Amino acid sequence: MIYEPTSNGSLRLTGADFLVLADAWDAKKAGSPELMGQLFHYFEFPNRFGLPAVLHAACLALEDNPNGAFVNWHPNVSCELFGGLTH
Repeated sequence: MIYEPTSNGSLRLTGADFLVLADAWDAKKAGSPELMGQLFHYFEFPNRFGLPAVLHAACLALEDNPNGAFVNWHPNVSCELFGGLTH
């Protein structure tokens, strides 16, 4: 799930990331997985997810993205208000 921090300190759901561990997929399938016709992208380790190599598709379905639904970044969604983890 992808959340954007808001000015009142809450989080607003903006979309979802879809990840498949590359080794697990490669052991069972041929080719790249697809989501609604979109091929997943390969991210080697190390990556921003903190996971081993993954196949990734992002779908920012709840926030209209001018660059399309399946892109890694949304120009109108910001983490600027994120104050860090508090645990």
